[in-house]
Amino acid sequence: MNQRAVTAECSDYPIPDTSNHIERNEQVAINIGEWISSKPSGRKCGMSIHLQNESRRHEQMIVGVLCGCWSCKVCGPYLQDKWLRHLSEKLDIEDTIYALQIPISRWETYRMRIVRAGGEYARIELESGVLVVFTNAPVGKPIEGDLSAVLKLAISSVTFSHKPISTSRGWKLSGDGRGSFTGRGWKRIGQLSATVEEAEKVVRSMGVSVHTFCHIGKYGFYIHLPYEWDDDKIREFACTLGRLIPVEEASPDYFLHQPTK
Repeated sequence: MNQRAVTAECSDYPIPDTSNHIERNEQVAINIGEWISSKPSGRKCGMSIHLQNESRRHEQMIVGVLCGCWSCKVCGPYLQDKWLRHLSEKLDIEDTIYALQIPISRWETYRMRIVRAGGEYARIELESGVLVVFTNAPVGKPIEGDLSAVLKLAISSVTFSHKPISTSRGWKLSGDGRGSFTGRGWKRIGQLSATVEEAEKVVRSMGVSVHTFCHIGKYGFYIHLPYEWDDDKIREFACTLGRLIPVEEASPDYFLHQPTK
């Protein structure tokens, strides 16, 4: 039997576990000067749905549906704002918040240290490729000064190539982002091949009255059809906007108004 095997089996000579070893002189202090504000580089989500008031058929609506991707130019900023408001509420109730800036390769080591201390954490990956971690466990350096400004700067510097923010269970973002935009009183006619912007141009060119609005960063508009239009005229109007796809043939996720990723 070789010497390594003997040592491993002998309780008098235990092999130390260095898998979570933290170097005493390792630098973990945050460096705000390295944080660079970033923007998503992907295209805007252009999906749109056509809705009709259940009791007043001449009142309709075209609204965009968020794709929920961080790389989207619409959803990315929306998710940033959502996370900023959520984490601000979580961090504000803590007596002391610690922050550290580490390479991604060191994350598991520090995550275990936070967990063993009974703390919560928010892990934010920046565009520069480093992690900024906020925690209520005494790991890293306590934040002195304007905590909200530091948090806002970190979230404005996230990478948009994939999901950049994750947390421990206690600081988890509640809800999965699913829900109905319309609520009661509206039914879905179908989805349009045209974007909201394209549909608005068509509707305005027909002389139909519209009223625009913005919901969670996504654009839409209400339609007020002439009251003398019958059912055939109303359906003809819907088909003019683009190919009409029956609700039962469309993916259920297509009609969700909030991000699902």
